Amino acid sequence: MNALRYPATYHVGYIVVPDPVNGYQFDAVNRTYPTLYVHGASWAHLEKNFGMWKIYRVLKNP
Repeated sequence: MNALRYPATYHVGYIVVPDPVNGYQFDAVNRTYPTLYVHGASWAHLEKNFGMWKIYRVLKNP
């Protein structure tokens, strides 16, 4: 769980985020970052949108 909270510290390069509206609202990523899928974040760059999934590249600690 620490790697999810502090991805840059743990050298996480990418986070895959499922669409919370389509049944994934209880996914660990969506629980930790509930607005990441819809709004993104200053610490992550959207690399690819696959519809129900998005891949963000980690830029720095949230």
